[in-house]
Amino acid sequence: MSQIGRNLVGGAPKKRAKEIQVPVLLFHGDMDVNVPIEHSEDMQKALRRAKKEVQFVEYEGADHNIRFERQRIDMLQRIGDFLNQHLKREATPRPERRERCTAALVEVRARPPQHLGGVSSHRTMP
Repeated sequence: MSQIGRNLVGGAPKKRAKEIQVPVLLFHGDMDVNVPIEHSEDMQKALRRAKKEVQFVEYEGADHNIRFERQRIDMLQRIGDFLNQHLKREATPRPERRERCTAALVEVRARPPQHLGGVSSHRTMP
């Protein structure tokens, strides 16, 4: 096996599950042809063996992009719930963090919109 191959195998996320210090939320479509669902299943097993908090959601009939509207809505709702559950400690930013966030927002608003491959990175909501 080449050095690159050894690095890829040795650095596989499931082999480093013990190092993860935050809850993990995994989503996978059972019809994904880009990434075998076994990757997510193996990661879930590795995290459980390491006594880490993990949630795994499998979408029946979904591909890599989880395109079905009902599944996409479900996924976004689960992400929101997951973040609300695990980020409650950060709900009220410390004053210095609030100042940095405000400064970053002002900087972003001051930049002209950039176009990336025909897709604008700046969107105006109606």
